[in-house]
Amino acid sequence: MNLANQEGEVTWYTGMDEPSMKKLESAFEEQYPEINATFVRMNSSELGPRVDTERGTGSPGADVIHTSTHGYLDQVLADGQLAEIQSPAFEELSETVFQDHPGLAVDRWYAPFSSGSFTVVWNTDKVSEPIESYADLIDRADEFRGQIAVPDMYGDVVAGYYLAIQRALDGPDSSDPSESESLAALADMNPRLFESVVPLTNAVAAGEVKAGIYSVSTVYEALKEKGAPIDGINATDLDAKSGVNANVAIASWATNPNAAQVLVDFLFSEEGQAVTATTGYSTVRTDVDNPNGDIEAMAVPLPELDDPAFLKDYRANWTKLFRG
Repeated sequence: MNLANQEGEVTWYTGMDEPSMKKLESAFEEQYPEINATFVRMNSSELGPRVDTERGTGSPGADVIHTSTHGYLDQVLADGQLAEIQSPAFEELSETVFQDHPGLAVDRWYAPFSSGSFTVVWNTDKVSEPIESYADLIDRADEFRGQIAVPDMYGDVVAGYYLAIQRALDGPDSSDPSESESLAALADMNPRLFESVVPLTNAVAAGEVKAGIYSVSTVYEALKEKGAPIDGINATDLDAKSGVNANVAIASWATNPNAAQVLVDFLFSEEGQAVTATTGYSTVRTDVDNPNGDIEAMAVPLPELDDPAFLKDYRANWTKLFRG
């Protein structure tokens, strides 16, 4: 701790929504008052290029990386650019829950500390009958044509999301967007494309569109609490289940390597996990009470999403379908 306190700061690049991010930032600084935490929010399409630039030039930046993209972390790891996690809390979980879920943790290099499930949301001023499922949304295409928000194909997570929808609605062997009846139906609804969860959900709450897919409870519930006319489906009740695991790793070029280890230990600790449980995300620990679920609620990433050739073809076929 002395070395971490001497460093006195730590920077975390994260895709987590801002309210949840602020909760963790405040809780960490309360527990470690000698370390100033700077949480920088960016989506996966921004994070990779920025981190690549920093590691290529030696510029100060991320000490801790949080991304849902396994493929990117595998690439950085292969380049020898991740530091081994040396955390008592992570060590404990490696010997227990991660050992029982080997598809989630990658040795001592990275693992998820939380996971969020994607869902469907709608503007309650514009939609009188709640949406019950993805299938229900598609069945009501005339009601939502030109008035639905969907994610643009900006990262591997989005590809996995659309793949989960088509396999739930078209069958478990469905893999090609150009042959998916469900995705064709969505594309035919003339959707508006968004680059991430937050602006998409904000557009629904503002009434710019009637409904949206690819929101998460942490974002739409925060707007709802502020009085916005928005509601959504409990993700566990959906016909197509998809989520994003929040993998955390430490950069080998970190300016504050010791403080980075302390932050990661906090994220995996019982205290950090208890705070995360209040944000609407599922958590990995089984000894923390979380209504959103523990590690059992986390999906092991689909192996296809680690195949560059599959992703290239998937993105290309999706683009033809949704952009023409």
